[in-house]
Amino acid sequence: VVTCRTLFDSLLSLKESTESAYSTNPLHCRKTTHIGVLLPPWGDMSESQKWGWVVDNMTPWYISFYVSWKDCGFPTHWVWYEDYFSNQEQGLTKILEWAGIPQDRQTASAWCPTDGKLSVGRVGRGLQQMPEWAKIRVMRHTEEWGSWYEDITRDLCKNA
Repeated sequence: VVTCRTLFDSLLSLKESTESAYSTNPLHCRKTTHIGVLLPPWGDMSESQKWGWVVDNMTPWYISFYVSWKDCGFPTHWVWYEDYFSNQEQGLTKILEWAGIPQDRQTASAWCPTDGKLSVGRVGRGLQQMPEWAKIRVMRHTEEWGSWYEDITRDLCKNA
């Protein structure tokens, strides 16, 4: 099961999680991101520099992640963040069906959190909040992938 999200929403989420980590623990945040990319001095950067860093460092990583799973040759079930979180119970039911795990409505609903810890990412915020120049840079990164360009733009750049 491979979980993906639109590129613009993913980049906004990465930017916000970096900002949150930095505000919580600036010394730790100066080391690396959760994927091992060395962070610049986040607290000293302007908003424009932060967007530039996220776009130029995270876009290639995210596209590479996507392409590696598309091209892996293994049976995969793609779960789009936007679809899954619009109806989590239905999304989980589809995953269980794909994996051949016997289930019923109670199984799926039992696995869905009810403690308020459900992710509530709002679809489309990345496109709304990202500066126009940053969107253009994101799209330039997609052009570098040649024959994968159509797949990338169709799947990762929805509504762009």
